[in-house]
Amino acid sequence: MGSDDELVEVFSAARPDAEMMCSVLEGSGVSAVVQLSGAVAAYPVNVGDMGTTLVLVRRRDEARARDVISEALSGHLSLPDE
Repeated sequence: MGSDDELVEVFSAARPDAEMMCSVLEGSGVSAVVQLSGAVAAYPVNVGDMGTTLVLVRRRDEARARDVISEALSGHLSLPDE
């Protein structure tokens, strides 16, 4: 088992969807980053698996991040007011 600060993948999608999910996580209080994967890391492509972008969170936030993602994908997520 890795360190609590180790980054783990919790979501992967095309870049716009991954960036949106990263924003949803951030809005829910979970620090997250996007990481380009595969060919998209070197070339501006967005076709199938060549366009996959990963969303990473700290291992200690993984369970909360997966809950937020599940709620967001089901349409039942409510973000806190600022």
